[in-house]
Amino acid sequence: MLAKLAIVPQRIMNSYTDTSLASAAYQEGDFVANVRGCARDPKRDCEAEMKPLISQWREKVQGEGR
Repeated sequence: MLAKLAIVPQRIMNSYTDTSLASAAYQEGDFVANVRGCARDPKRDCEAEMKPLISQWREKVQGEGR
């Protein structure tokens, strides 16, 4: 079983959009961004938190399609 496992930094596979979690905060190049607790917190705007990430993704995809 150990031959099938890999250890990767948490940020790469599950970085957070919450910047108060500095060591796990999303940075460009991370594979997955997690909007942890957003849906449960009425003070947070999930769409607004994801908007910059979605914009970056769209720019990158459009740039690769040329």
